[in-house]
Amino acid sequence: SPFYKYCLPIVSHDVDENERCEIYSEWFKNLFKNEKEITIIDQYIFNGNGYPSLKKWYLPIIDEKSNIKIYTNLNSNKINAEELLNNNAGRNIDIYNCKKMHDRWILADDFSMNIGRGLDFMLENGQTQKTSFTVNEGKNISTIPENAEEFIPESTICEYVSDEER
Repeated sequence: SPFYKYCLPIVSHDVDENERCEIYSEWFKNLFKNEKEITIIDQYIFNGNGYPSLKKWYLPIIDEKSNIKIYTNLNSNKINAEELLNNNAGRNIDIYNCKKMHDRWILADDFSMNIGRGLDFMLENGQTQKTSFTVNEGKNISTIPENAEEFIPESTICEYVSDEER
């Protein structure tokens, strides 16, 4: 992969249409390796191509033990959020509903990545959409939306059992 030769920061790397998603997925896998927490900030992650991209290109390369926090706008699609939580019950995934947000980010303990188009630049068909991204060292916590409310699916409200009760 061409990204192995890069050191951080990577500033405004351009992605063209119809590149192979596997190239980016493999490179992101190396970035995500050993990260204890991955925070995804993308208001459209559960709309259109966002959710299929999350399932195909991102979740499989994030360590099963990593904590995943997703900040998004759930007004239009809570069904996909519920499905994600139900299908990944063994993983530590928290989803937060946010009303006001714009930029799309992936934050980890060791890096911050701003993705212009969002996570859905990698399409389910294996081809990319045009975008650019920047990756810097360190976690940019100032990008986490304020006034976020944790999403708890209605189907799990009555079934919740704390670790202490088990």
